[in-house]
Amino acid sequence: MGNKGEKHMAFLEHLEELRWTLVWIAAAIALGTGVAWYFSSDMLAFLSTDLNKILETALGAGQTFDLHVFEVGEAFTTRLKVALLMGFLLALPFNISKVWQFVSPGLFKREKRMAGPLVLLSIVLFYCGVLFAYLIMVKLTVAFLFRLKPPEVVATIRIGSYVSFVTKFCVTFGLLFQLPLVQAQCTETTASRAATNNCYRILNHPERRNLIGVNRMGFSGIWKFVYPVHLLCT
Repeated sequence: MGNKGEKHMAFLEHLEELRWTLVWIAAAIALGTGVAWYFSSDMLAFLSTDLNKILETALGAGQTFDLHVFEVGEAFTTRLKVALLMGFLLALPFNISKVWQFVSPGLFKREKRMAGPLVLLSIVLFYCGVLFAYLIMVKLTVAFLFRLKPPEVVATIRIGSYVSFVTKFCVTFGLLFQLPLVQAQCTETTASRAATNNCYRILNHPERRNLIGVNRMGFSGIWKFVYPVHLLCT
């Protein structure tokens, strides 16, 4: 009875830790969104001005295009999208640190020393991917697509559609810039075996094991499902 009580308390403690981690992440994004909302109108004006510069370069002088609103609430929802994206980017370092605080107890000290710089590098690469997407890929793509427009066709650009277009590019390239880290991990000489041992150790860690509901009797059955997936990924 005593062991069961201790196990139950460990589960509740780490479930509470997970809950507070998610609360802090949500609060950081909300705070960042609130700050970014104040500048969202200026950001939309910047996007409109920059779009005209892109199209003037691609189609020649005299070609001007404005961003239009077609629904009553579209101006609000578009500003909210911009604020959410900026809030996410502003809160990213803090949120990564909170996630790191949660998962680090399942790692050895040597792994913590190695993972710390990798986490910082991952954040820097994500920001670089976002900048690369907007400064290069968005401009090249928009210019290319508008060159395909027949002269007789009048272009009307919806502001919500353009913001979603830019957002998808930025997030996608931010994730793509993580590939060097993934590749470096996958090309290690002992990557397959090390990844298997790490997954087993983290899942079987006495603290994290209670959180995800895995015990010694049931772990082998779960690993029979996880291991084939691991082989496909590595």
